[in-house]
Amino acid sequence: MPRGIVGNTEGGGVSRFRLGLLIALSLVILGSTFLAFSRELTGEDYLKDFVLEQLEEGLGRKIDVHRVRFVLFPSIRAELFNITIHDPQSEQEVLTAKRVDLVLRLWPLLKKKIVGKRLLIDEPTLTLRRNEGGRWNIFDKGDDQTETDLGTMNVMARAFRITEANIENGTITVVDAARPDGIRSIKLEHVKFGLVIRPGQELGEVHASVSHQGTQGVSVVSLNGVVKPADAPVSLTGEAAGTSSSGYQFEGQIDAADLKIRDAADFLGPRPVSDQLQGALNLKSLVRVMPGVAGYDMVLSEMTARLSDIALTGHANLAGLLTPQPTFSITFSSAPVAVRKLVTTIPPDWISPQLPALLEDHQVDGKVQAVHATLSGSTTTGPQVSTTGEFNVRDGQAVIGRDRTPVRDLAAVVMVETGRVRITKMIGTYGAMRLTDGKADVSFLEKGPTLAL
Repeated sequence: MPRGIVGNTEGGGVSRFRLGLLIALSLVILGSTFLAFSRELTGEDYLKDFVLEQLEEGLGRKIDVHRVRFVLFPSIRAELFNITIHDPQSEQEVLTAKRVDLVLRLWPLLKKKIVGKRLLIDEPTLTLRRNEGGRWNIFDKGDDQTETDLGTMNVMARAFRITEANIENGTITVVDAARPDGIRSIKLEHVKFGLVIRPGQELGEVHASVSHQGTQGVSVVSLNGVVKPADAPVSLTGEAAGTSSSGYQFEGQIDAADLKIRDAADFLGPRPVSDQLQGALNLKSLVRVMPGVAGYDMVLSEMTARLSDIALTGHANLAGLLTPQPTFSITFSSAPVAVRKLVTTIPPDWISPQLPALLEDHQVDGKVQAVHATLSGSTTTGPQVSTTGEFNVRDGQAVIGRDRTPVRDLAAVVMVETGRVRITKMIGTYGAMRLTDGKADVSFLEKGPTLAL
């Protein structure tokens, strides 16, 4: 008899649980049905107003939506059609999308809160603008760099509430009005983006690819890696500085196929772009992007690249990304390449503005190999690029001196320094003489280059 009482009690508990669950689901269905048909029933679109209020509160931006649809099965989600998100400081559009599919979490929804779980954005168009004062429209309003960084963190934190996000067939337009030499713009198409956040991990797996239709063809760039909270800053002694890290960092791999360096230089570098800067870059490298002293810094390591027919290896550093005056430094080695091919791909005035005339006047030719060279500069007005390093020359030829004496079969070590070029270990023929262990200096003075042999 007692067993029967226990069994009835357990059965009653299960029945009450099922009844409560059924009532809760019924209320959700009835509430969702009312919201879905509120415009037809009452003349007011409560669903649209509810979703917009929640999204605007979460993003801190004005949002326009043409239509909102609520779907209950197989998962609870909100579909937004023809959505527009505005710049918080103006009426300019930041993001438009044909459709946004947001899978919702049930428990916050029961408390009248929109909290996403998975996000799909179909055919978005993102417009990034930087005004004359250096302010990007994707950041929250702020009067200093600290507030800008906090705005960036807030946007990232909102995104990280979603465990999975995907973008299909997107377009990104970047307009930069902060440059002193004119407004720059670039359009990236066929944007694909995927973000997956694993439960219990403070990182997100990122997969992204974009293409650019330039004047010389299509370029494609892809990124694969992880986004995570930035590492704590390190002091000059190599120990943790004690202050907490801010922002996020990306670590992964970058692949670029047929990246037109002239188009990239026109957007990123100083104008005018040299006519000699031509060719397509194919690149594979490890990449790390992290908060810097100002803006963000990017480091490329284990870099292998092919610029036209020039094979390169090395590493690169870019500092001050998203600031008005970023700087860069590229350290590389190369396989031997013909001088004429080199000067038609990379501007010789990156070594000295007087070098092109020197090469032409002395009929310089041969093959050059970069042993260890560094290309550095900034994206300010005017030529701000310089090259230093060690190069090997073989099969060289030129004419030198007032009597235009020919030099042939030249092999040498060339050290490029700021303002001059030192040539050592020269062997070859100078007129009728045989050169061994020769030396020379080329100084680039204001009156013109001078040669001491």
